[in-house]
Parts: sequence; C-alpha cells; structure tokens
Amino acid sequence: NEIAQLGTLANGELNRPKVVSLELGDDGILSGEIVNPHYDLDMNVLIKCEYKDVTDDGEDNSHDNGNDDDDDGCGWNDTKPINCNNLETVKLVLSLKPLNTPKYKIRLRLISLNGEDAVPLLSKWVYLTVTPKRTVPLTDEWSECGQHLKIVDKHKVRHNPTEGGKWSSCFGKCVIRDGSKCDWTLRLNTHGNQLSANSWKVIVGVFPSHHDSKAVALDSYFCGHGGNSFVGFATRLYGCNKNSSYGEKFDKDGNVVVVHLDLINYQLSYTINGKKYGVAYDNLTKNVGYRLAVGLTEANWELELL
Repeated sequence: NEIAQLGTLANGELNRPKVVSLELGDDGILSGEIVNPHYDLDMNVLIKCEYKDVTDDGEDNSHDNGNDDDDDGCGWNDTKPINCNNLETVKLVLSLKPLNTPKYKIRLRLISLNGEDAVPLLSKWVYLTVTPKRTVPLTDEWSECGQHLKIVDKHKVRHNPTEGGKWSSCFGKCVIRDGSKCDWTLRLNTHGNQLSANSWKVIVGVFPSHHDSKAVALDSYFCGHGGNSFVGFATRLYGCNKNSSYGEKFDKDGNVVVVHLDLINYQLSYTINGKKYGVAYDNLTKNVGYRLAVGLTEANWELELL
C-alpha cells in the first residue's frame, strides 16, 4: 500500500527533483525538463515552482544548495503546480510575470498528498539562478546624429561633403539592456573622397542610453564623453579610461566591422574584416543600457548598418 511504500523515501520525505534543463525566455516563459524520482510509485506527485528576481550580489546560486529554509519563503512568486502523472521526465512550461532584473532565482520541489491523514509529503527545494535569454532585434536603425552628419536613410549615416575634419556622432535606436547580447554589422563607404589630416577618422562602439553628456557627444567624438569605442584609422581603443592598441585598420571603402555587445558579462568586442580580436572592454556599466554609436570626421564617409 501507499504507506508501506514510504519506506523507499529518504527520511520519510520525497527525494528532490533533478533538473535536466531550465531556460527563461524574454517573453517570461520558463521551460525545462525535470526528472521525477518517484515516477514508479503509486503516488500523485506534483512539481511546485516558485521564483523571484535577485540582485547581482556576487553570490553563486546556480547550484543545488539543499537549504530548505532559504529566505523563509519571503518574496517568492507562486505558480500553479504541475502534475507528474507518474512520468519519469516532465516537461516544465510556466509563464512568469515580467520582472525587471537580469537574474531570477528559481526553486522547485515535489509535493504529494498521498501521505497519512493527507499530510503533504515534501521534498527539499532545489535552487537555481537563471538569466533570461533575451531576443534582441536583428536590425537596428540610426536615430539621431550631430550637425556634421546626415541620416541618409534609416541604415546609412553620412558625413557632410563640405565639412571634412569636423567630428559628429550618431546613435542607433535600439537600447540593449542587462542580460542581453547583440551584434551590429557596419560597412564603411568612403566614396573616394580626399582625406583630412585627422588621425582617427572613424570610431565605432557603444554609448549609455541615458547620459548627461549625450548632447555634447553628438557634436563631438562620443568616446570622449562617456562612450566606449574602437578608433578605426588609429587601431586603438579609446573611452572610459582606456587608451590602448587594438585590432587592425578600418579605413578602406568596403571594410566591415562587427560590434559585439554582451550585457550578460558586460563586455564589448569587435570582429574587423572577418577577424575576431577578442574582448576590448570588460567593465561596461550595469543597469544603464547601451546603444550603438559611431563617429565620423571625413567628408562624405558613410557607415551603413547591414
């Protein structure tokens, strides 16, 4: 009978579920695969899942810590239990309400009401921390630029033909938030114009979505006013207290650069003309959001979003 079968349980408790996979999408859908260790018992077992947002305090909660009294139940959001139906492997699909931090703490346990006097049998909690896999638009467009540039169409920004040697910057429209990754691909079109004496010529990088110096940055080189950049002609990194050699020249007609923004690890890197040059910046600011940013000083030079 059911009570006799309890002898197979650990200390009169249900064994904890085994998490095979767990993934949280940017649509708030938590999906995964859970193993029910009691699928072969004649018991009605449910999977209980709770969740809450967590701050990045440096604590590693990604493993099973076995603490059944964690946080004493404070701050957890409830979800509807899932019936295992004597299945060994259970597909977990739950809709979580939108939260606004890049990490979420999840805890799962097994529950059964088959115990004596209908007293619930419980397993200990399994704790995990998940980061949403956010889907970022594959295409961006230019949003605003300084006085020496012109947005030709939503994917092209061009320096004014009669104002060579004067800096202006341009920002993309999409704001990339914490917990996301995004790649932008840009092609340089020089239109064969004569070069000025400027030693930088073109800069490519990112700029915080809300910054006190944004207006100044638009009519200057953005990396001098809070942005992070790769300087194409000088093959250097410049901005946010960094000034070091990096990459290869990005100054010829048809040259292509890919900007890799990683706001899971808070890093910025580049692929220049098909060659990956690794992490350029590894100290991007948390909780601000970033936009694509470029700067031009050469008459008629154009950067095109591909």
